[in-house]
Amino acid sequence: MSLLDIIIPQYNENDEMVSQLLDSINMQKGIDFNDINIVIINDCSNVLLSTELFYNYPKLKVKYLKMEKNSGPGVTRQFGVDNTKSPYVTFIDADDVLYDQYSLYIAISCIKEISPEVLFTSTAQEIYVNNVINYKVRRKKEVFKFLHGKFISRNFLNMNNIRFHPTLRSCEDSYYCIILLAIGKIEYVDYITYLWKFNDSSLTRKKRKYNIYIEHFDDFFRGGIDAYTFIKDKNPEFSEVFLIKIIFGNYIILNSNLFDYKDLKFVKEEYTKKVEEIINNYSSILLKYSVDLKSFFEEEYNALKSSDKELCINEHLFNDFLKRIV
Repeated sequence: MSLLDIIIPQYNENDEMVSQLLDSINMQKGIDFNDINIVIINDCSNVLLSTELFYNYPKLKVKYLKMEKNSGPGVTRQFGVDNTKSPYVTFIDADDVLYDQYSLYIAISCIKEISPEVLFTSTAQEIYVNNVINYKVRRKKEVFKFLHGKFISRNFLNMNNIRFHPTLRSCEDSYYCIILLAIGKIEYVDYITYLWKFNDSSLTRKKRKYNIYIEHFDDFFRGGIDAYTFIKDKNPEFSEVFLIKIIFGNYIILNSNLFDYKDLKFVKEEYTKKVEEIINNYSSILLKYSVDLKSFFEEEYNALKSSDKELCINEHLFNDFLKRIV
């Protein structure tokens, strides 16, 4: 049996794009290619990969599957997990690549040596600044936010019934990663294994960030609460701290300038009611951590302010939020 299943959701990515990913796998050194299976799942897209593409990689074991209906990247990845059997799984987006020729050697060596429940590695993100390519490296705390560069024990997933959210079409990777972080025993290797390539047509890049916050607020909101519900009995302290951050993050976005458009008035009112209901439902937990709320607020405030200048967050939100729970 192979050791690692590489699961790749595919939608609009064509032969040329996927060949870059397969090239990066094909060039790996120091591994036995019998240790890896590659499963590409077409998410009911009209962009089909050609049979000829796979003929170019005779040493790679590639299976190409197709979903019956379009379901989004999370459900597509889960379909890949359900239709594979290797002891470990990892996920790569079809428009990304492995970072270098030793990426899988490092990961597979760690898997064979320590049999981790979850292995996190460092990643790099390709960005363009003034039409010049640059790379942002994500290490330690930063890698917890993305599904990139993670290698997960199938037995750990099965024992804890960990699956991708059945309805989220965005924030599905954050939902999954939070559960891994809360429940799993995480091993971290500071070696870059994954390159998140710049793709201007991708879901998270094709629109300005404030549009993503607005258009996918429901997924952001539901994903956070559902993740809390899943982990609360397994890791209560972690889940409560996480819940505070989710509630406050939602509150900040709703009270920033992002929703200050006439055509978003009713959308804002709808989400405000939902967030207020959550605040009321979980007020006891918020009060439990009232002494630490200020530090949580400052952490979220600084993170959001530094990551997106368009948010225009008002520092008075701290006091306003406190008044609602005390």
